[in-house]
Amino acid sequence: MTLAEQWREEGREEGCAAEAQRSVIDVLNVRFGRVPEGLIEKVQHERKLPKLRNLLIHALKASSLEDFASHLQS
Repeated sequence: MTLAEQWREEGREEGCAAEAQRSVIDVLNVRFGRVPEGLIEKVQHERKLPKLRNLLIHALKASSLEDFASHLQS
């Protein structure tokens, strides 16, 4: 893989992570209203796509923001 291809791949991964972060935050906003800034920052700090996918599923299933936040820390 050339350096240019590696950069493109890294850019794609970063873009996918950013979109997944936005999706998690959007779901939380729709379900629970205003999301505390600290919780938003924790979601934005996560970069691993498998973890972000799990967070999205949990955002859909969580009974409260507190429930979601407890899952975020695990």
